[in-house]
Amino acid sequence: MRERLAGAEHVAFFHFLTEGECKVRLADGGETLHAAAGDLVLFPQEGRHLMGSDLQLAPLEAGEMARAMDNASADVVCLRHGGGGEATRFTCG
Repeated sequence: MRERLAGAEHVAFFHFLTEGECKVRLADGGETLHAAAGDLVLFPQEGRHLMGSDLQLAPLEAGEMARAMDNASADVVCLRHGGGGEATRFTCG
């Protein structure tokens, strides 16, 4: 991803929740927020962050998950993780 953004002055990552809910916070701490379907979450300046049903669990790096998938070099990547609970879906960019 860094290669695609090499010329960008400013980068803001977003996650739009299309289904379900989760907890969200910056990786270095701070307030934990609740996000639900219809919410848009923005992280400015490559803000490392955690999103999930339980933020006490060991996090997985999304980049590592994407590289492990067959479509990792595609413009649109579908990641699937977890199971056993209610589905939470995002559109991210």
